[in-house]
Amino acid sequence: MSLQGTKLAARLDFMKFDQRSRNVLRELQPLIRTHMSKALDAFYDRMRATPEARTFFRDEKQIESAQTRQETHWDTL
Repeated sequence: MSLQGTKLAARLDFMKFDQRSRNVLRELQPLIRTHMSKALDAFYDRMRATPEARTFFRDEKQIESAQTRQETHWDTL
């Protein structure tokens, strides 16, 4: 297992995300992928529109970067 895979496994173990749950997530991956972009668009639009949440980001470029990283994160899981 790669270092990245080892780190991911450790995080999932920490969250008590067992092998059965991992298998279910893997099976749902095509469905998740289909809806991920739209869901993240809605989430980050809400972040932009909420002043308290907006303060977590320096600028629009950082929001776009966070969204891209989150899409990658979900693909990795």
